[in-house]
Amino acid sequence: MAKRILRVNSKVFNIEVFYDLMFSYLISRICNVIDVPGKEIFGLQHYATYAVVLLSVLKVWFDTTLLLNRYGNNSGADNVCMFTNMFFLYLMAEGFDGDSITNFKIFTLSLFLITANLIVHWRSKLHLYANMDEEDHSFINHTVKILTVQLVLMAISYILPIQYGRWGILLALPIGITSWLFHDSYKVRTTNFEHLTERCWLLVIVVFGSSVQDVALFMDSSTHQGLLASLSVFLLIIGLFLVYGYQYEYLLDRQRDVENGTRYLVLNAAIVFILSNLTVAIDYLSRPEIHLVQKTTFFTLMLVAYLFVTYLFNDFFKSGFETKRRNAVFRLVACLSILAFSLTAAIDTRITISLDTVVVYLVALHEMHFRWNNTTEEELPPLVSFFITGDDSEDD
Repeated sequence: MAKRILRVNSKVFNIEVFYDLMFSYLISRICNVIDVPGKEIFGLQHYATYAVVLLSVLKVWFDTTLLLNRYGNNSGADNVCMFTNMFFLYLMAEGFDGDSITNFKIFTLSLFLITANLIVHWRSKLHLYANMDEEDHSFINHTVKILTVQLVLMAISYILPIQYGRWGILLALPIGITSWLFHDSYKVRTTNFEHLTERCWLLVIVVFGSSVQDVALFMDSSTHQGLLASLSVFLLIIGLFLVYGYQYEYLLDRQRDVENGTRYLVLNAAIVFILSNLTVAIDYLSRPEIHLVQKTTFFTLMLVAYLFVTYLFNDFFKSGFETKRRNAVFRLVACLSILAFSLTAAIDTRITISLDTVVVYLVALHEMHFRWNNTTEEELPPLVSFFITGDDSEDD
């Protein structure tokens, strides 16, 4: 069979969006590990389990996204790869119930089958295209080797009793993560940075949507105070979305020719991880049985982490919008303010949320103001230009 020609594919296909929805559902189920109604805040062991499981799932998304970004062609084989993984992810979700993984074997087996599926499809790309260079072969071979090592560790984890088998999963995760960040084969250009950024954007959107849905479950509109608290939480989530969304829409340089896409993927994985934690943290704030200091500290740290990670996207901004000292100072002041406002939780957590919401919106407005000051009038959206100049007339 004649080999195909590898071409840049900048379009995100509907199947990829469908695939991301499965991850949103699974992430929501994973939160059950540390968010158990009627119980106190998680212990260290529960949180470690939650973190390892969530990061393992994000690693699956990472490997699939890189595969489709560099070598995907919307073929039947690509679709089979995603549909197969979706079924195994659905199977994996059934292994989460309450404050623990009730069926460690289901989780391990699902992750094993997903990894095996990825190995087959990564390997098949070596023989599919006629115009791949040595960098492509090195990239694929290294990925297959890392996935194979992880596959062996998962097989050992499945065979051994849970008290020993869990160490195989714990070892497989850092092997995969360090390979993303430090191996030279991952430090080559991505096939299409525009496609990569859109995939990340869509995943973050569906996770935000899931967060809104989860938060809605414990919103209270039966009293005026409950209604105001619910409104504050809703506005906070919208504000967090605006910070990330404005950067993506107006500041991010999606037309880069050369970029280490793995670093961008890692930052977005961190955003998804933090958002999942924030959803649980907001739930904790509404539960009186959880110690005030514990739940306030958890919420505050996650909020500060979100503002810090979104600031790191400055390295991917368009020319003229790169990191400036005043932006760093403003973001630092915002994070310190949130830390200071956590002290007001002793008075009322609703006050804390309201003050934090104000800070988040100030950060979003600062991003907008920064863009307006570094953009010519012709490049601004018409409505923005009208409010700044007071003139919406057009030249003949």
